[in-house]
Amino acid sequence: MRIKSFDGTSLSVKIIGEGRPVVLVHGFLSSGKVNWEDYGTATLLAERGFQVILPDLRGHGGSDVPTEPSAYPPDVLARDLATLIEHLGLADYDLLGYSLG
Repeated sequence: MRIKSFDGTSLSVKIIGEGRPVVLVHGFLSSGKVNWEDYGTATLLAERGFQVILPDLRGHGGSDVPTEPSAYPPDVLARDLATLIEHLGLADYDLLGYSLG
């Protein structure tokens, strides 16, 4: 699925499974697929009853890659994640990150 972030940037998000939401944030120059799916972590968590949420941060994976420097203020990734959480209506969830995440 795709969502629009606070500034209109399109973010790619994959959701696997059902249950307690867990947002897995990938590392620098990577994606949800590479860091969490390819090594089996996302599937393992989904099999154990979690709803696994795999966003690709802007400039990474399947998300938009804006070229103007103004699209990357210091807090942009946190704001993108906050937009995702709000879009999904999550009030109680777990958040895991790797490297950049």
